Amino acid sequence: MKYLLQIIIIYFLFNNFLIAGDLLYNQEAYNNRLKEYQENAIANFNSNSIPIQAYLNQAVDNATLNSIIENIPTNGEFDFNLVQLIRILFFTHGEYDTLILSAIDTIPLQLTPNERTRVYWSENHVMMWLSSAWLLKEKYGIDKVPDIRKKLIHDLDLKIEYGFYEFFSSIYFPYTLSGLLNLIDFSQDQEIRDKAILATNRLLSEILLLVNDKGMLFPATARNYRNLYTNTYDRNYSHLIYLLTGLGEKPQKASHAAAFLATSNFNSQKVIESWNSKENLILHNGHPIANIEQIHQGFSLVDRVVFQWSGGAFFHPKVALETAQILNDYNLWEHEEFKDFKEFKGIPLNLAPILSEAASSISYSSVNVQADIAIFKDKGVTLSSIQDFWKGKGAYQQWSWSAAVDDIAVTAQTGDASIPLEENGINVNSTLPYVQQKDNLALIMYRPHKSLNLFGRKRHDIILLWDNEKFDEYLEIGKWIIGRRADSYVGVLRHCTDTISGAYACDDQDGQLWACIVGNKDMYGSFENFIDKIRHSIFLEKWNYVFDKSEWHYYGMVEVDGKKIDYDWIEGFTEKPKDPITEPIVTSIKNNIIKLPLNIYPNPTKDLIMIDLSALNISKDINISIINNLGQTVFSKKISQPSSLYEVQVQNFKSGIYIVFIETSEGISSQKLIIE
Repeated sequence: MKYLLQIIIIYFLFNNFLIAGDLLYNQEAYNNRLKEYQENAIANFNSNSIPIQAYLNQAVDNATLNSIIENIPTNGEFDFNLVQLIRILFFTHGEYDTLILSAIDTIPLQLTPNERTRVYWSENHVMMWLSSAWLLKEKYGIDKVPDIRKKLIHDLDLKIEYGFYEFFSSIYFPYTLSGLLNLIDFSQDQEIRDKAILATNRLLSEILLLVNDKGMLFPATARNYRNLYTNTYDRNYSHLIYLLTGLGEKPQKASHAAAFLATSNFNSQKVIESWNSKENLILHNGHPIANIEQIHQGFSLVDRVVFQWSGGAFFHPKVALETAQILNDYNLWEHEEFKDFKEFKGIPLNLAPILSEAASSISYSSVNVQADIAIFKDKGVTLSSIQDFWKGKGAYQQWSWSAAVDDIAVTAQTGDASIPLEENGINVNSTLPYVQQKDNLALIMYRPHKSLNLFGRKRHDIILLWDNEKFDEYLEIGKWIIGRRADSYVGVLRHCTDTISGAYACDDQDGQLWACIVGNKDMYGSFENFIDKIRHSIFLEKWNYVFDKSEWHYYGMVEVDGKKIDYDWIEGFTEKPKDPITEPIVTSIKNNIIKLPLNIYPNPTKDLIMIDLSALNISKDINISIINNLGQTVFSKKISQPSSLYEVQVQNFKSGIYIVFIETSEGISSQKLIIE
């Protein structure tokens, strides 16, 4: 009764979540896409075609099957093949049972001591291993994983209730999907099948939130690879999107997960009908790290740790003791996945939480158990970002913001820009920014924590992934670079206008202010109108030191088309800027930035401005600065005895947009100034 009530409640929630969108489900059209995909997969055979061969009652390619089996002992990602073998076992009539089962019997299906290659923990791997172990037990009585049903039910419940730790991961979600589809298609257990359906509905419907009308998925995500932002169609994820929606290019060969969907009895109607051409929301994903002990209670230490690791919780102080104990007990320190943590090897276990706290710049930010993802989509454009997510700490595979302009991705990578991107690692970022997004505009501020140097992360250049040749047209206005692809537009505010190794990149290691805005013809009319909105934008970044609190404040602001976002990033004395080009303004402002009233006239002007200070009600020193659209200070004056009006001659300034910036002991104020 309890299980039935749970399913009814979740079904109700999902029916409300999967609101009918802009795509109408057509069973015949969907079936035709699946059938055509199967035919192309056979005609243009590759190793991903073997589940389709089995589904169509064809002989499975012997060379591919033997290659998989021969490589089992050394294949660190064998579970990617294991789910394929499971599909072959269930689609065929026993002719491959002896070969496949004897090969599978040579390896464990769960984490065992002295493991060096296989990964049993990250989210997609957990689902593939658990689903395979369960189905092998159901069909063949192979019982190699204790409490397998309890573990599998728990993993499914995590996805249904909290979402996916590897959220919006275009590289990983298809493999999680393959394990789920095996459960849907083959499990004899009704509860497991029902929960697998609910988890699949959530997984795919959330993915479609960020799919634009060209069938592209370029997301801000917990885990991803750089090459998925530089290449477009004919990817594992794009095959799935095409099968579900018909959007994008028609695939000619099979991909891993699409071969599963093309042979699955999963009812995709609710997922397909959930797609909308427009979205503007914040998706709340996951659960607090503080709840992790309660969420995984009732499991053995190793099982609890595997689930914790599936959310990236490795050496966070909350779980550091358990992680260290398993690494010791199972002798996993030499595993490739733990190379960043070797400095902890040999330490007394009771010191693990203390050392983890000291290493917070890298130990905290591997955790993906909770995130708020801002999503804006309007036809061909998308903008997504993870809001205030481990800012300043070490990054792993996280990509904090990303824009899509039809079939072009625009995002940024952090690291050493002097190394060409193709040699700089396909999934590496060195630090995470602070991001705040409102609708189609995002403020992005980079300020790497100084302690990252202790862990070999000494270079934090910001490298813009932007390919001029892919745009129909592009131009630069000051620090802005603006591009158009058909009727879709994007603008990126860079910290500088430099290039390094042929890429737009900035090497200021103290802090960098960036921003991104997207739009299209429906929103702004012509591309010229979009450009004009950016031409009249303002932005500002300032460093301030608060004496009485020993705090460095890094303040950033951007305003475009009436949308204004700002943030005051506060850190202690040790986080002071080191590069003299930052030219910090040392003041004694209060802990929080206070917005003060400011009146400037005439505005626009050609020769002079009057700054009305009467409303500020101040009697102490003030600083007046005027900043151009490159972020350069073109006028600066400290006034010891301010009067109600202050005059500034601007006749020698170039025409354009400026910011008048006032700093006082009470706070700061700024206003846009137009000089004709």
